[in-house]
Amino acid sequence: MTNLRLALLLACLPGAALAATDSDLSYGYVWADSDESFGPTLGSYSVSTLSGVTDESTTTVNLGFTFEFYGTPYTQVTISDNGAIGFGASVASFLAYSNVGCLSGMSGSTPAILGWFTDLNPDASGSTNVIRYGTIGSAPNRAFVVHYDNVHHYDLGTNPVEFQIILGENGVIEMQFQDTDFANSSYNDGANGVTGIRNATYDFEVSCNQSGIINDPWAVGFVDTNGLPVDNDGDGSDATVDCDDGDPTVYPGAFEACNGQDDDCDGNVDEGYDEDGDSWTVCEGDCNDFSSLQNPGLNENTAARCPDGLDNDCDGLTDFNDPGCAPFAGDDDDSVGDDDDDATGDDDDTTGDDDDSVGDDDDSVGDDDDSVGDDDDTVGDDDDTVGDDDDDDDGGGSGGGGRGSGRRAGCSQGAGAPVSPAWLLLGLLAPVLRRRR
Repeated sequence: MTNLRLALLLACLPGAALAATDSDLSYGYVWADSDESFGPTLGSYSVSTLSGVTDESTTTVNLGFTFEFYGTPYTQVTISDNGAIGFGASVASFLAYSNVGCLSGMSGSTPAILGWFTDLNPDASGSTNVIRYGTIGSAPNRAFVVHYDNVHHYDLGTNPVEFQIILGENGVIEMQFQDTDFANSSYNDGANGVTGIRNATYDFEVSCNQSGIINDPWAVGFVDTNGLPVDNDGDGSDATVDCDDGDPTVYPGAFEACNGQDDDCDGNVDEGYDEDGDSWTVCEGDCNDFSSLQNPGLNENTAARCPDGLDNDCDGLTDFNDPGCAPFAGDDDDSVGDDDDDATGDDDDTTGDDDDSVGDDDDSVGDDDDSVGDDDDTVGDDDDTVGDDDDDDDGGGSGGGGRGSGRRAGCSQGAGAPVSPAWLLLGLLAPVLRRRR
Protein backbone atom coordinates (compact mmCIF):
# COMPACT_ATOMS: atom_id res chain seq x y z
CA MET A 1 0.00 0.00 0.00
CA THR A 2 1.29 3.44 -0.77
CA ASN A 3 2.61 5.48 2.09
CA LEU A 4 -0.25 7.96 2.60
CA ARG A 5 1.75 9.63 5.35
CA LEU A 6 4.08 11.01 2.70
CA ALA A 7 1.31 13.11 1.17
CA LEU A 8 0.54 14.75 4.46
CA LEU A 9 4.11 15.27 5.63
CA LEU A 10 5.50 16.57 2.38
CA ALA A 11 2.58 18.95 2.05
CA CYS A 12 3.54 20.42 5.42
CA LEU A 13 7.21 20.90 4.58
CA PRO A 14 8.56 24.40 5.30
CA GLY A 15 10.01 26.33 2.39
CA ALA A 16 13.61 25.18 2.86
CA ALA A 17 14.26 21.78 1.28
CA LEU A 18 16.31 19.21 3.17
CA ALA A 19 19.30 17.27 1.79
CA ALA A 20 17.24 14.31 0.55
CA THR A 21 14.31 16.34 -0.72
CA ASP A 22 13.68 18.68 -3.59
CA SER A 23 10.82 20.70 -5.02
CA ASP A 24 9.74 21.57 -8.53
CA LEU A 25 9.12 25.26 -8.01
CA SER A 26 7.90 25.70 -11.58
CA TYR A 27 4.92 23.41 -11.00
CA GLY A 28 4.62 22.22 -7.41
CA TYR A 29 5.80 18.61 -7.08
CA VAL A 30 7.98 17.79 -4.08
CA TRP A 31 10.05 14.66 -3.55
CA ALA A 32 11.64 13.07 -0.50
CA ASP A 33 13.47 9.81 -0.05
CA SER A 34 13.36 7.09 2.57
CA ASP A 35 16.38 8.55 4.38
CA GLU A 36 14.05 11.27 5.72
CA SER A 37 11.73 10.63 8.66
CA PHE A 38 8.83 12.05 6.66
CA GLY A 39 9.74 10.19 3.46
CA PRO A 40 8.26 6.96 2.13
CA THR A 41 8.57 3.77 4.17
CA LEU A 42 10.67 1.03 2.64
CA GLY A 43 8.60 -1.88 1.39
CA SER A 44 7.64 -4.19 -1.41
CA TYR A 45 4.13 -4.75 -2.73
CA SER A 46 2.88 -8.04 -4.07
CA VAL A 47 1.15 -8.13 -7.47
CA SER A 48 0.84 -11.13 -9.78
CA THR A 49 -0.53 -10.19 -13.19
CA LEU A 50 2.08 -10.64 -15.92
CA SER A 51 2.25 -7.73 -18.32
CA GLY A 52 3.55 -9.80 -21.24
CA VAL A 53 5.92 -6.98 -22.06
CA THR A 54 9.21 -7.96 -23.71
CA ASP A 55 12.14 -6.02 -25.13
CA GLU A 56 11.06 -2.82 -26.89
CA SER A 57 7.36 -3.34 -26.26
CA THR A 58 4.62 -1.82 -24.15
CA THR A 59 1.14 -2.63 -22.87
CA THR A 60 -1.71 -0.35 -21.80
CA VAL A 61 -3.83 -1.40 -18.81
CA ASN A 62 -6.55 0.02 -16.56
CA LEU A 63 -5.52 1.58 -13.25
CA GLY A 64 -8.74 0.69 -11.44
CA PHE A 65 -9.19 4.28 -10.25
CA THR A 66 -8.53 7.82 -11.44
CA PHE A 67 -4.97 9.02 -10.98
CA GLU A 68 -4.12 12.71 -11.38
CA PHE A 69 -0.71 13.55 -12.84
CA TYR A 70 0.37 17.17 -13.41
CA GLY A 71 -3.24 18.15 -12.91
CA THR A 72 -4.64 15.78 -15.54
CA PRO A 73 -6.75 12.74 -14.56
CA TYR A 74 -5.95 9.33 -16.05
CA THR A 75 -7.61 5.94 -15.76
CA GLN A 76 -5.12 3.98 -17.90
CA VAL A 77 -1.35 3.66 -17.95
CA THR A 78 1.12 2.27 -20.50
CA ILE A 79 3.86 0.01 -19.16
CA SER A 80 7.22 0.07 -20.94
CA ASP A 81 9.89 -2.60 -20.83
CA ASN A 82 12.55 0.01 -20.03
CA GLY A 83 11.68 0.85 -16.43
CA ALA A 84 9.10 3.59 -17.08
CA ILE A 85 5.35 4.11 -17.50
CA GLY A 86 3.44 6.76 -19.44
CA PHE A 87 0.01 8.24 -20.09
CA GLY A 88 -1.87 9.05 -23.28
CA ALA A 89 -0.83 8.52 -26.88
CA SER A 90 2.65 7.91 -28.33
CA VAL A 91 3.94 6.30 -25.12
CA ALA A 92 5.47 3.30 -26.92
CA SER A 93 7.67 5.33 -29.21
CA PHE A 94 8.57 7.80 -26.50
CA LEU A 95 9.68 5.14 -24.02
CA ALA A 96 11.58 3.05 -26.56
CA TYR A 97 15.05 3.08 -25.08
CA SER A 98 17.47 5.74 -26.20
CA ASN A 99 19.63 7.09 -23.41
CA VAL A 100 19.88 10.63 -24.73
CA GLY A 101 20.86 11.97 -21.36
CA CYS A 102 18.72 13.65 -18.72
CA LEU A 103 15.03 14.55 -18.75
CA SER A 104 15.74 17.93 -20.25
CA GLY A 105 17.13 16.21 -23.37
CA MET A 106 14.01 14.13 -23.96
CA SER A 107 11.70 15.44 -26.65
CA GLY A 108 7.99 14.91 -27.04
CA SER A 109 4.95 15.71 -24.94
CA THR A 110 4.29 12.33 -23.38
CA PRO A 111 3.66 12.48 -19.61
CA ALA A 112 5.84 9.82 -18.05
CA ILE A 113 7.12 8.43 -14.75
CA LEU A 114 10.63 7.05 -15.01
CA GLY A 115 11.50 4.63 -12.22
CA TRP A 116 14.83 3.56 -13.67
CA PHE A 117 14.77 4.35 -17.35
CA THR A 118 17.47 2.20 -18.89
CA ASP A 119 17.70 -0.53 -21.55
CA LEU A 120 16.06 -3.48 -19.82
CA ASN A 121 15.26 -6.81 -21.44
CA PRO A 122 12.38 -8.64 -19.74
CA ASP A 123 10.73 -11.88 -20.80
CA ALA A 124 7.05 -12.14 -21.51
CA SER A 125 6.56 -14.93 -18.98
CA GLY A 126 8.32 -16.85 -16.27
CA SER A 127 8.93 -16.60 -12.54
CA THR A 128 11.67 -13.97 -12.89
CA ASN A 129 12.86 -11.42 -15.46
CA VAL A 130 9.25 -10.34 -15.91
CA ILE A 131 7.10 -7.28 -15.37
CA ARG A 132 4.05 -7.73 -13.15
CA TYR A 133 1.29 -5.28 -12.29
CA GLY A 134 -1.93 -5.00 -10.30
CA THR A 135 -4.21 -2.78 -8.21
CA ILE A 136 -4.19 -3.32 -4.43
CA GLY A 137 -6.11 -1.91 -1.49
CA SER A 138 -9.60 -0.47 -1.29
CA ALA A 139 -11.05 2.94 -2.08
CA PRO A 140 -10.07 5.63 -1.40
CA ASN A 141 -6.61 4.25 -0.64
CA ARG A 142 -5.97 2.03 -3.64
CA ALA A 143 -2.63 1.79 -5.38
CA PHE A 144 -1.47 0.60 -8.78
CA VAL A 145 1.87 -1.26 -8.74
CA VAL A 146 4.26 -2.06 -11.59
CA HIS A 147 6.87 -4.57 -10.46
CA TYR A 148 10.09 -5.01 -12.47
CA ASP A 149 10.83 -8.41 -11.05
CA ASN A 150 14.51 -9.37 -11.39
CA VAL A 151 14.85 -7.89 -14.86
CA HIS A 152 18.13 -8.06 -16.79
CA HIS A 153 19.88 -5.25 -18.57
CA TYR A 154 20.05 -5.67 -22.35
CA ASP A 155 23.82 -5.17 -22.40
CA LEU A 156 24.65 -7.47 -19.52
CA GLY A 157 22.30 -10.42 -19.40
CA THR A 158 23.14 -11.38 -15.82
CA ASN A 159 22.66 -9.98 -12.30
CA PRO A 160 19.15 -8.59 -12.69
CA VAL A 161 17.70 -5.67 -10.71
CA GLU A 162 14.36 -5.26 -8.94
CA PHE A 163 12.23 -2.18 -8.34
CA GLN A 164 8.60 -1.01 -8.32
CA ILE A 165 6.64 2.05 -9.44
CA ILE A 166 3.53 2.75 -7.32
CA LEU A 167 0.71 5.19 -8.12
CA GLY A 168 -1.52 6.05 -5.17
CA GLU A 169 -5.17 6.91 -5.53
CA ASN A 170 -4.33 10.00 -3.46
CA GLY A 171 -1.93 11.22 -6.18
CA VAL A 172 1.29 10.13 -4.44
CA ILE A 173 4.00 8.50 -6.57
CA GLU A 174 6.49 6.07 -5.02
CA MET A 175 9.49 4.20 -6.38
CA GLN A 176 10.79 1.31 -4.27
CA PHE A 177 14.24 -0.14 -5.10
CA GLN A 178 14.99 -3.62 -3.73
CA ASP A 179 18.12 -4.45 -5.82
CA THR A 180 20.16 -1.95 -7.84
CA ASP A 181 23.32 -4.01 -8.46
CA PHE A 182 24.03 -5.12 -12.04
CA ALA A 183 27.49 -6.26 -10.91
CA ASN A 184 28.95 -3.64 -13.20
CA SER A 185 30.05 -0.25 -11.90
CA SER A 186 29.11 1.42 -15.18
CA TYR A 187 25.48 0.40 -14.63
CA ASN A 188 25.04 -0.09 -10.86
CA ASP A 189 22.95 2.19 -8.62
CA GLY A 190 21.69 4.48 -11.38
CA ALA A 191 25.01 4.99 -13.15
CA ASN A 192 23.17 4.20 -16.37
CA GLY A 193 19.64 5.54 -16.45
CA VAL A 194 17.26 8.33 -15.44
CA THR A 195 14.85 8.64 -12.48
CA GLY A 196 12.18 11.36 -12.39
CA ILE A 197 8.83 12.58 -13.70
CA ARG A 198 7.87 14.82 -16.63
CA ASN A 199 5.20 16.06 -18.99
CA ALA A 200 5.18 18.30 -22.04
CA THR A 201 5.96 21.41 -19.96
CA TYR A 202 7.75 20.33 -16.80
CA ASP A 203 10.38 17.82 -15.78
CA PHE A 204 11.53 16.93 -12.28
CA GLU A 205 14.62 14.79 -12.01
CA VAL A 206 16.09 12.82 -9.09
CA SER A 207 18.99 11.07 -10.81
CA CYS A 208 20.55 11.11 -14.27
CA ASN A 209 23.34 8.65 -15.09
CA GLN A 210 24.78 9.24 -11.64
CA SER A 211 25.92 6.33 -9.50
CA GLY A 212 25.04 6.24 -5.81
CA ILE A 213 21.84 8.23 -5.70
CA ILE A 214 19.76 5.15 -6.40
CA ASN A 215 20.75 2.31 -4.08
CA ASP A 216 19.13 -0.56 -2.25
CA PRO A 217 17.03 -0.69 -0.30
CA TRP A 218 15.86 2.80 -1.05
CA ALA A 219 12.65 4.63 -1.93
CA VAL A 220 11.63 8.02 -3.25
CA GLY A 221 8.18 9.62 -3.23
CA PHE A 222 6.60 12.51 -5.14
CA VAL A 223 3.67 14.66 -4.01
CA ASP A 224 1.80 17.24 -6.04
CA THR A 225 1.35 20.13 -3.59
CA ASN A 226 -0.89 22.14 -5.91
CA GLY A 227 -4.24 22.54 -4.18
CA LEU A 228 -3.02 20.90 -0.99
CA PRO A 229 -3.02 22.86 2.27
CA VAL A 230 0.47 24.11 3.04
CA ASP A 231 2.09 24.78 6.41
CA ASN A 232 3.55 28.23 5.82
CA ASP A 233 5.12 28.67 9.27
CA GLY A 234 6.52 25.14 9.63
CA ASP A 235 4.80 24.37 12.94
CA GLY A 236 3.29 21.09 11.73
CA SER A 237 -0.24 22.42 11.18
CA ASP A 238 -1.44 23.59 7.78
CA ALA A 239 -3.64 26.57 7.08
CA THR A 240 -6.85 24.54 7.26
CA VAL A 241 -6.41 24.07 11.03
CA ASP A 242 -3.78 26.64 12.02
CA CYS A 243 -5.54 29.84 13.13
CA ASP A 244 -2.37 31.85 12.39
CA ASP A 245 -0.27 30.09 9.76
CA GLY A 246 2.26 32.91 9.83
CA ASP A 247 3.21 32.37 13.48
CA PRO A 248 4.99 29.09 14.36
CA THR A 249 4.04 29.47 18.05
CA VAL A 250 0.31 29.34 17.23
CA TYR A 251 -1.25 25.99 16.27
CA PRO A 252 -3.76 23.47 17.63
CA GLY A 253 -2.41 22.02 20.87
CA ALA A 254 0.08 24.83 21.56
CA PHE A 255 0.54 26.15 25.10
CA GLU A 256 -1.95 28.93 25.81
CA ALA A 257 0.09 31.87 27.08
CA CYS A 258 -1.36 35.01 28.62
CA ASN A 259 -0.68 37.30 25.70
CA GLY A 260 -3.98 38.46 24.22
CA GLN A 261 -4.09 35.85 21.42
CA ASP A 262 -5.51 32.38 20.84
CA ASP A 263 -2.32 30.30 20.91
CA ASP A 264 -3.93 26.84 20.79
CA CYS A 265 -6.56 27.69 18.14
CA ASP A 266 -9.52 26.61 20.26
CA GLY A 267 -11.42 29.84 19.73
CA ASN A 268 -10.68 31.21 23.20
CA VAL A 269 -8.15 33.89 24.14
CA ASP A 270 -6.06 33.54 27.30
CA GLU A 271 -8.32 30.92 28.88
CA GLY A 272 -7.26 30.04 32.41
CA TYR A 273 -6.02 33.55 33.17
CA ASP A 274 -9.35 35.06 34.36
CA GLU A 275 -10.23 33.01 37.44
CA ASP A 276 -12.74 35.52 38.85
CA GLY A 277 -14.65 35.93 35.59
CA ASP A 278 -14.45 39.72 35.54
CA SER A 279 -13.21 39.78 31.91
CA TRP A 280 -9.76 41.00 32.97
CA THR A 281 -6.76 38.67 32.83
CA VAL A 282 -3.58 38.96 34.85
CA CYS A 283 -1.67 39.94 31.72
CA GLU A 284 -4.15 42.78 31.23
CA GLY A 285 -3.37 44.14 34.69
CA ASP A 286 -5.82 42.34 36.99
CA CYS A 287 -4.04 42.70 40.35
CA ASN A 288 -6.21 40.06 42.06
CA ASP A 289 -7.60 37.45 39.70
CA PHE A 290 -9.56 35.85 42.54
CA SER A 291 -11.71 38.93 43.27
CA SER A 292 -14.11 40.56 40.84
CA LEU A 293 -13.93 43.70 43.04
CA GLN A 294 -10.45 44.40 41.71
CA ASN A 295 -9.53 45.03 38.07
CA PRO A 296 -8.34 47.97 35.94
CA GLY A 297 -11.88 48.59 34.72
CA LEU A 298 -13.24 49.64 38.12
CA ASN A 299 -13.12 53.07 39.79
CA GLU A 300 -11.96 53.69 43.35
CA ASN A 301 -14.06 56.85 43.76
CA THR A 302 -17.29 55.54 45.27
CA ALA A 303 -18.50 55.74 48.86
CA ALA A 304 -18.61 51.94 49.08
CA ARG A 305 -15.15 51.27 47.62
CA CYS A 306 -13.07 53.97 49.32
CA PRO A 307 -13.12 52.36 52.77
CA ASP A 308 -13.09 48.68 51.63
CA GLY A 309 -9.35 48.14 52.06
CA LEU A 310 -8.88 47.08 48.41
CA ASP A 311 -7.03 48.54 45.48
CA ASN A 312 -10.18 48.39 43.35
CA ASP A 313 -8.75 49.90 40.16
CA CYS A 314 -5.38 48.10 40.39
CA ASP A 315 -3.37 51.33 40.20
CA GLY A 316 -1.27 50.49 43.27
CA LEU A 317 -3.14 52.92 45.56
CA THR A 318 -5.63 51.74 48.17
CA ASP A 319 -8.64 53.64 49.52
CA PHE A 320 -7.76 57.20 50.68
CA ASN A 321 -4.27 56.97 49.19
CA ASP A 322 -6.05 57.01 45.84
CA PRO A 323 -6.90 60.55 44.61
CA GLY A 324 -10.31 59.28 43.59
CA CYS A 325 -11.26 58.94 47.27
CA ALA A 326 -10.41 62.54 48.27
CA PRO A 327 -14.07 63.74 48.31
CA PHE A 328 -14.90 61.05 50.87
CA ALA A 329 -12.07 61.67 53.37
CA GLY A 330 -13.45 61.93 57.00
CA ASP A 331 -17.13 61.93 56.04
CA ASP A 332 -19.30 59.75 58.23
CA ASP A 333 -21.97 59.83 55.53
CA ASP A 334 -25.09 60.12 57.68
CA SER A 335 -26.34 63.54 56.50
CA VAL A 336 -27.12 64.75 53.00
CA GLY A 337 -25.08 67.81 52.01
CA ASP A 338 -22.60 67.59 54.88
CA ASP A 339 -19.18 68.63 53.60
CA ASP A 340 -17.12 67.19 56.48
CA ASP A 341 -13.89 68.68 55.25
CA ASP A 342 -13.04 70.87 58.27
CA ALA A 343 -13.77 68.98 61.51
CA THR A 344 -12.97 65.55 62.93
CA GLY A 345 -15.82 63.72 64.64
CA ASP A 346 -18.71 65.79 63.27
CA ASP A 347 -21.94 64.14 64.34
CA ASP A 348 -23.82 65.22 61.19
CA ASP A 349 -27.18 65.73 62.82
CA THR A 350 -28.04 69.15 61.32
CA THR A 351 -28.30 70.02 57.66
CA GLY A 352 -26.05 72.95 56.76
CA ASP A 353 -24.05 72.94 60.06
CA ASP A 354 -20.63 74.52 59.53
CA ASP A 355 -18.86 72.15 61.93
CA ASP A 356 -16.15 74.59 63.09
CA SER A 357 -16.09 73.80 66.81
CA VAL A 358 -14.97 70.62 68.55
CA GLY A 359 -17.70 69.44 70.84
CA ASP A 360 -20.48 71.45 69.15
CA ASP A 361 -23.72 69.71 69.95
CA ASP A 362 -25.43 70.92 66.77
CA ASP A 363 -28.91 71.20 68.31
CA SER A 364 -29.80 74.72 67.13
CA VAL A 365 -30.30 75.89 63.55
CA GLY A 366 -28.13 78.91 62.83
CA ASP A 367 -25.86 78.48 65.90
CA ASP A 368 -22.55 80.20 65.24
CA ASP A 369 -20.58 77.82 67.45
CA ASP A 370 -17.94 80.30 68.67
CA SER A 371 -17.94 79.44 72.38
CA VAL A 372 -16.77 76.24 74.04
CA GLY A 373 -19.43 74.92 76.36
CA ASP A 374 -22.24 76.96 74.75
CA ASP A 375 -25.50 75.33 75.75
CA ASP A 376 -27.29 76.32 72.54
CA ASP A 377 -30.73 76.56 74.12
CA THR A 378 -31.94 79.76 72.43
CA VAL A 379 -32.50 80.42 68.76
CA GLY A 380 -30.37 83.37 67.67
CA ASP A 381 -28.12 83.39 70.76
CA ASP A 382 -24.90 85.22 70.00
CA ASP A 383 -22.81 82.98 72.23
CA ASP A 384 -20.20 85.62 73.07
CA THR A 385 -19.83 85.02 76.83
CA VAL A 386 -18.39 82.06 78.68
CA GLY A 387 -21.08 80.70 80.93
CA ASP A 388 -23.75 82.87 79.30
CA ASP A 389 -27.14 81.64 80.38
CA ASP A 390 -28.50 82.24 76.92
CA ASP A 391 -31.80 83.64 78.26
CA ASP A 392 -31.36 87.09 76.78
CA ASP A 393 -29.09 89.09 74.55
CA ASP A 394 -26.70 90.35 77.34
CA GLY A 395 -27.87 93.94 76.76
CA GLY A 396 -30.19 94.60 79.79
CA GLY A 397 -33.35 93.42 81.59
CA SER A 398 -33.37 91.10 84.46
CA GLY A 399 -31.21 88.66 82.70
CA GLY A 400 -27.77 89.58 81.47
CA GLY A 401 -27.13 92.89 83.52
CA GLY A 402 -29.14 92.51 86.81
CA ARG A 403 -28.56 90.81 90.17
CA GLY A 404 -30.78 88.92 92.54
CA SER A 405 -33.20 86.35 91.37
CA GLY A 406 -32.00 86.57 87.79
CA ARG A 407 -28.44 85.66 88.80
CA ARG A 408 -29.57 83.01 91.24
CA ALA A 409 -31.84 81.52 88.72
CA GLY A 410 -29.07 81.47 86.13
CA CYS A 411 -26.42 80.06 88.52
CA SER A 412 -28.42 78.11 91.08
CA GLN A 413 -26.61 75.18 92.66
CA GLY A 414 -28.32 71.95 93.20
CA ALA A 415 -28.32 70.17 96.55
CA GLY A 416 -24.88 68.90 97.40
CA ALA A 417 -23.25 70.92 94.61
CA PRO A 418 -19.77 72.33 95.37
CA VAL A 419 -19.63 75.99 96.52
CA SER A 420 -18.10 78.43 94.09
CA PRO A 421 -14.75 79.79 95.46
CA ALA A 422 -15.86 83.39 94.60
CA TRP A 423 -18.95 83.25 96.74
CA LEU A 424 -17.05 81.63 99.59
CA LEU A 425 -14.53 84.51 99.62
CA LEU A 426 -17.33 87.13 99.77
CA GLY A 427 -18.91 85.29 102.71
CA LEU A 428 -15.66 85.44 104.69
CA LEU A 429 -15.13 89.16 104.03
CA ALA A 430 -18.70 90.28 104.86
CA PRO A 431 -18.11 90.86 108.71
CA VAL A 432 -15.05 92.94 108.00
CA LEU A 433 -16.91 95.12 105.56
CA ARG A 434 -19.77 95.75 108.08
CA ARG A 435 -17.37 96.77 110.97
CA ARG A 436 -15.70 99.39 108.78
CA ARG A 437 -18.99 101.14 108.35
